[in-house]
Amino acid sequence: MTVEWLTAVEQLRRERRPGVLVTLTSVRGHSPREAGAKMVVGVGATWGSIGGGNLEATAVARARQLITDAAPAPEQLSLSLNDKAPAQHGQQCCGGEVQVLLEPLAVVPAVAIFGVGHVGLELARILARHDLELHLVDSRADQLGRERLGVLDDATARVHVHHAPVPELVLGQVPHGTHVLVMTHDHAEDAALCDGALRCEHLGSIGLIGSSAKWSRFRQRLAAEGHSDADLARIKTPIGLADLAGKDPARCVAAGLVQVPEGRRIFTRLTVEENLRAGGLGQKDKTVKAKAHERVLDLFPVLAERRHARAGLLSGGEQQMLAIGRGLMAGPRLLLLDEPSLGLAPQVIGQIGEVIREINTQGTAVMLVEQNATMALAVADTAFVLDVGRVSLSGSAAELARTDAVQRLYLGAGADGSDPSTTRPPRTTRTLARWSQ
Repeated sequence: MTVEWLTAVEQLRRERRPGVLVTLTSVRGHSPREAGAKMVVGVGATWGSIGGGNLEATAVARARQLITDAAPAPEQLSLSLNDKAPAQHGQQCCGGEVQVLLEPLAVVPAVAIFGVGHVGLELARILARHDLELHLVDSRADQLGRERLGVLDDATARVHVHHAPVPELVLGQVPHGTHVLVMTHDHAEDAALCDGALRCEHLGSIGLIGSSAKWSRFRQRLAAEGHSDADLARIKTPIGLADLAGKDPARCVAAGLVQVPEGRRIFTRLTVEENLRAGGLGQKDKTVKAKAHERVLDLFPVLAERRHARAGLLSGGEQQMLAIGRGLMAGPRLLLLDEPSLGLAPQVIGQIGEVIREINTQGTAVMLVEQNATMALAVADTAFVLDVGRVSLSGSAAELARTDAVQRLYLGAGADGSDPSTTRPPRTTRTLARWSQ
C-alpha cells in the first residue's frame, strides 16, 4: 500500500494535477486501519485506503473540497466511529476515535530559462532552492555541461536540461502554465523565442531580459509577424523591478536596495540622530520615515539613549549599529551588509547577528558578505562560500555549519579535502609598498 500512495503522489506531480494526501495520524480504540495509514485523493480518483466506510468517504469529500478551494494549508479532522456519531456516508461501529490529516498537494510552478549563461545560471541557482519544475534550455551544449550545472546537485527543484539547437521547439514541450524567461546570448534567438512563445497558448508569463531599446526593436519585428498589441503585452520586459531604471547608486536606493558599507563610514561629526536623518533623506513619505525611525530605535535601544551624542564618540559596536540603522531608515527591500563584524568584540558580534536575523524576520531581505563564517552561517538561510572569486560551496547555511568543509577551505584545503595548489592556477599578488618595507 505504501508504494501505491507514493506512486500516486508522483503521478499527480508528473501530470500536474492537484491532490490531497490523507493520513490517519492517531487512533483511540478500534479502527479499520492503524495510525500511519495513508491514501491520496485526486479530482476523479483515489489511491490507497484509510479504512473505508464513513471515515474514508468523509475524508475524500473534504479532500476534494480542499482541491476545489485551492486551499494551501493542511487541515485536521476528528471522527468518531460509533453508531451515535453523525454519519453522512453510513455508520461505522468500530468504537474508536481517529484524527485525520489532509495535506493539499498543489501543482508546483514550472519555470523555463532559455539561455543558461552567467545570468541564467545564477537565476537557476536561486530558483533551484524552491519546489518547482525547472527547465534549463540552451542551444550551446557547453553551457549545459556537468561541470557548470554541478552547482545544482543539491537542488530542491526538479531540474530538466534541454540541449536544443532550435530552442523554440522546447516551448511546445514544457508543461501547461510554465513561466518562460528569455535570456539567451543571441538577440535573433531571443526574438524567435518571443515569437514562438506568443504563439503558445499554454504558457504562463513571458519575461525578456534586455533594454528598452532592444524591446522597441523586438516590438516592431513581432508586430510585423502579425502579433497584436494585446499579444505583445504578454511579454514583460525588462525583467526585474520596474522602478529600477539604472544601476547608479541613487537609482538603486530609490528602488529599495541599500548598502551598509564595510568599515561603517558613519558621519562622525554628526549626532546619532542626524546620521539617522541622513539615512532617510531619500524617503519622501513622512509616515514611512517615522515608522522606520521607530523601528531602528526599537532594534537598537542604545541609539535611543545616545541619540544626541556625536557619532564619533560611540564604541565600535555602537557605530556598527548606527550604520545598520542608517541603512534601515531608507526602508530597503534588500539590505546589503558588508563585513558588519569587522573589528568588533565576540560578544558584540553575537548581538549584531541577532539583530540581522530580526531584521530579516521583520520582512527585509538581507544579503550578508562576511568573513566570520561562524556568525554568517548562524544567521543566514542560504550560504555561498567564495574561494578566489569562485563559488566553492553553496547550500543551506545550517547544513554547511554542520560539516567541516568550510573550515577546510579557510585552512587552505579544498572543500573535498584536496590540496588547492594542485587545481588552482598560479597567481601573482601585488603587495602595497608600505607593507613590503
